[in-house]
Order: sequence, then C-alpha cells, then structure tokens
Amino acid sequence: MTAYNTELAEKVLRVLNASYPQELPFSTIAESLNSCGNFSKEQWLLSIRALYEEQLVDCKHLRNGDTWIDASGLKLTQLGRVAAQESANLEELGDLLFERSSKHVYDDLISKGIPNLREEFGLKGMARSSSFVRSVGDSVFDRLKTLPAAFTQSYIEPTQKTDLGITALREEWLKRKWNEIWEKELARVRGLASSLAQSTGYSAAEVHPITSQVEVRGRQLTFDMLQEIKIATVQRRHAVSVVSAIPEPTAKKTDFTFMNNGELRVVVERDYAELQRLNLETAPKCVLILSGAIIEGLLLDALVTFGKWGLEEATKRTLNELINAALPTQILKHDRLSHAAKQYRNLVHPGREIRDHVAFSTPDATVAKGAVDIAIREVSEWYANHRASAKSLNASVGRP
Repeated sequence: MTAYNTELAEKVLRVLNASYPQELPFSTIAESLNSCGNFSKEQWLLSIRALYEEQLVDCKHLRNGDTWIDASGLKLTQLGRVAAQESANLEELGDLLFERSSKHVYDDLISKGIPNLREEFGLKGMARSSSFVRSVGDSVFDRLKTLPAAFTQSYIEPTQKTDLGITALREEWLKRKWNEIWEKELARVRGLASSLAQSTGYSAAEVHPITSQVEVRGRQLTFDMLQEIKIATVQRRHAVSVVSAIPEPTAKKTDFTFMNNGELRVVVERDYAELQRLNLETAPKCVLILSGAIIEGLLLDALVTFGKWGLEEATKRTLNELINAALPTQILKHDRLSHAAKQYRNLVHPGREIRDHVAFSTPDATVAKGAVDIAIREVSEWYANHRASAKSLNASVGRP
C-alpha cells in the first residue's frame, strides 16, 4: 500500500473516538480537521484505508480497481477504541510526567551553580571572560542532557508497557512529540544560557556566539532520541514475538497422531499451538486465518487417506471444496466453519480482502476457533472408524 500520513490517521482516530459509537460521514471528519493542513482527498482516503486495514476503523468504501475513491459510515472498531483511548491517556500521562521532571531542572543551577561559578572566576579575575561564558554554557547543557532520559521515562516506557505497545502510529507520534517538546526546551535553554552568561555585565550580543552553541549541541541530541524511539519499537516487537513463541502452561494439549502425513501433522500441530495463544477480540483476523489453515490441513490428510485425491491434486482445492468433499464421506459430519474463515486465503492479502468484501469480527473468530476443535474430533473419529474397518477387512481375507 502507498505510504500514508500517520499524523492525519491519528487525528482521524481522535475524532472518531470523541464521537464513539456514532458513525461519521467522511465529509464530517474532513471538515472537523480542516485546520490540520491542505490535504487532498486521496491523502485522507489513504489514511482511512490504512486504519481500516489495521482493523482500527470500520467503514463502507467505494473502489476503482485497487484505489479507494470514497468512504462513509466511519466508526471505531473495538480495537480502534482501545488504541484511541490508550493513546489519549498516554499523552496526558506523558505531559504530566515530563513537566514534573523538567520544571525545576535548572533551579539549583540558577540559585547556586552559576553564582558559585561567577565567584570562582571572579577570584581569578576572569569574571568577564569568554571562559566564564563557556563554563555557563557547559553547565546549562549538562542539565539539558538529562531531559532525553526524562522523555524516555515519561512517554516511551509507558507506551512500551501497554497491551498494544509501540505501533507504527505511536512510533510516529513519539517522534512528533519529541520534536514538539525539544523545540520548546531548546528555546528555553537558549534564553537561559544567554541570561546567565550576562550576569557579570556582558551584553546579549557579546555572549551570543558562545551561548548559541548550547542550542547547536542540544539539536545534535535529536538524532540519538530518534534512534532510542526506533530501538524501543523494535525491542517491544521482539519481546512480543518471544512471549508469543513460549507455550503457556495451561495451553490446551491435543493429540494429532491420528494423522497419516507426518509433514502435515507438524504444520497442524504448530498452527494449533499458536491458535491457543491468540486473543479473539484483539486478533480476530489471525484466529480466522489459522483456523482455516488447521481445518484445511486436517481435511487434506483425511481426503488423501480416503483416496479422493492425491496430495498434489488436493492442495489445489479451496477450503470450500475440501469441506464439500469431506461431508459425504463423513470425515466431517457438519459444516460449522463461518463464512469469514472459509475466505481465509483472501484475508492474507489486504487487496483481496477489500476486493471480495470479506467482513469479519470477534464472533466470526469465536465460531471458527470452536469449529477447529469440532473438526479435530470428527476427523479423528473418522480415522478410528476407517482403521477399524480396514483391520476388520484384512482379518476377513486373512491378511496380517
């Protein structure tokens, strides 16, 4: 998908959150945010489409090929509601924490540090010297250097600890927040360094060439902070991937040894273990995709065993075709898989999901996950009957 404006997408979330659960037409959102900049309709739609594909926003939309040309009936999904409320809380908390850390960072420097420095240089007869001005600048910069850590503790760490973590939208928000805060801090430190350096009678023009270096050095810290934000984003993603790879002690254990094809069994066992770790409300799409994949693996194995097709031919069939073939043979007794799960191949590709209008929600995921356990039971029972029949037939004809 074409790159979209994350700041615009974030503002759309905020407007929808303020009106939740009311649906809003596209025109209302655009009008309420017309002060954000002169964005084209294409830019608006790209941001809305990105939110839609990330399952944060639900809406109706018109397409021309693979391009959205209009949208209506916008509202937050449950996941979008959580994301919007969390983001609002994070910003409020971060502002309060950072204000507490930064408000008095220069107080003792003003009351004690610089007066002591002035006295020290005065005893040496250097109170009015460039060395004194540089020492003032260094002292102010040393305090400024503590504020990136305060930003990390106020904004980055609380965001990392949320359930959603640092998403793409939040990463961009953290960068914008840093730039916004740092510009204010640089203006503050520029004025402070100049004022303190003039305390022995210098003029602003005389100290400017030296004290301006405090701002220059402060701007160099921006690159380091942007790197910190990127590192925090990657760390969070890595932590989530590691945790999700560790089986939970209470995870359901299911025996798939009834399957004939060892390679298919490994795939089904892996997917089933992953399915047990997914949250139905926050990851319905993943639940649907894995549910469909597990049932497909079970049916491929059983239908090949039954002799309906060879494995190569069977893998060319859709999930619907596999289900329809399994019902008459009693491999499956009923088709309980939701429509959304049957279209799971389309869900893998956002373009096809949109083109085929595949709609799904938490109830679809719940049905699909339940259908997996039923399919496991029915396929395993079919195998037991099939093998018992084969053993009885072999006994009747004298085969071992």
